[in-house]
Amino acid sequence: MKISCTLLLILTLTFVASASANDHREWLQDGTPAANSDARKTIDGFGASVIVTADPDWESKWDTPSEVVPMFSAVQNLKRGEQATILIFFANPAVAAAGTVDVTFDLKITGPDKKVTENRGLKAFTGTLAGPPTNIYLAGNVIHFIGEPADPLGEWVVDIVVHDNHRHVSIPLRAKFILTLTGDELNAFLIKRGRVTL
Repeated sequence: MKISCTLLLILTLTFVASASANDHREWLQDGTPAANSDARKTIDGFGASVIVTADPDWESKWDTPSEVVPMFSAVQNLKRGEQATILIFFANPAVAAAGTVDVTFDLKITGPDKKVTENRGLKAFTGTLAGPPTNIYLAGNVIHFIGEPADPLGEWVVDIVVHDNHRHVSIPLRAKFILTLTGDELNAFLIKRGRVTL
């Protein structure tokens, strides 16, 4: 497994959550409130979500005007040698008296062999936001994952905990994908067992 981090400038998208009279905020899907899920949650008005995508053009999809909602494909199966990108989004962080926000996250990736790679205190965003806190923001650290030839096949689990450090709220998130053989590896496997592919 090869993991790398890329630090990006924060880009914004119009927030797709709504506020009621008590300032309770939640994610919307197709204009209606969406229930919390493993990959998307709201706690005490702070929202966070994670998606693992193999889209090679994810950055250009994100770098669009605020009225355009980008659509990312969540990866279900990833072949060895292919790259997946772990995107972490947050919305409505608490703003301190100085006008700053402080959002960090912890990352844990667990392979099928139960081996764990872990990083804590990664920066999502610290400082003054370029727009309203109710916009959706992409975390400044983007994680890239590449399955290497020696990596075990099977289910990989990505656990993220996003911290709004001013609000003292932490949101646990989880995404999963299956690492599979490449086409050449599958052909070699089948040929070795006396079978052929079309």
